Amino acid sequence: MPLMAVVGPPMPIDRSYPSIRQLHANPDVYLIKDFLSPEECATVVNSANTQGLEQSPVAYGGWTKDVGELLRLVAAGPAVWLALVPELNAQGKPVLEVAAEAVGTWLTAMAGFAVLFGGWAKWREANLQALRTSTSVSLHGGYSGVDAFAEKTKRLFQLPSCERFEGVDIIRYEPGQVLKPHFDANQGANVEDKERGGQVLVTVLAYLNDVNAGGRTRFGKIDLDIQPKQGECLVFFPADANGNFDEQTEHEGTEALDEKWLARIWVHQQPVRRGSVDPAMRSLEQARPLAGAAA
Repeated sequence: MPLMAVVGPPMPIDRSYPSIRQLHANPDVYLIKDFLSPEECATVVNSANTQGLEQSPVAYGGWTKDVGELLRLVAAGPAVWLALVPELNAQGKPVLEVAAEAVGTWLTAMAGFAVLFGGWAKWREANLQALRTSTSVSLHGGYSGVDAFAEKTKRLFQLPSCERFEGVDIIRYEPGQVLKPHFDANQGANVEDKERGGQVLVTVLAYLNDVNAGGRTRFGKIDLDIQPKQGECLVFFPADANGNFDEQTEHEGTEALDEKWLARIWVHQQPVRRGSVDPAMRSLEQARPLAGAAA
């Protein structure tokens, strides 16, 4: 198993925020009661229904590592084959002819590897999609409940603006739907997520309805389960403040027995590319403080 980067302190959070409670340390996991009001939750759900939800997308994280392995193989290939020229030349063929045969064989092998890698990547994406069976929609500024969620998250982390947010994703799980164990951070974020703010440092999940059975958020590696309650907000850190991936934050959404709604914000290491953030969300930095928000 590859060695993981040393994980340091997470992005600072306002520990004095009303009703905040730490559920776990290292990795830090927090739960905030009444983060959203029942009215705000209902508004978010109604906005999502109005906009329309589709099959939740998945991303093939870590593809750069796989491509890197292939490129290293490509780079090493000629040297390996040419090193065998003296032995192959024992058959009495001219050196150039033997070298050409060796390189030709190597190029044929690499072409085969490239085809196989392309097929494997498509297979992996299909399997990843099978891990996530929910529906979702991404909403930006202009929806009152969504704006409230973004504004409170901004204040929770004492950020000057929402430019590091990737928008707000509204996710619905119907009975029988699941989200298998996965990571929100990406070991290849510096390259793969460059246009969307780099590494995900914080995941903020607001539960929009009470879920009496199933649908728990489970952190298997730290043995922590959270049953969704309307208005509560779960906060954890998929990577430390320097962007180092934390494998302990692997989590899942267990099978829903009741319908489950949640809203999610990912806080990135850097500002999300300008075209990816709705101007209305950027304007939140000019908004007046919300009632009950931490100063």
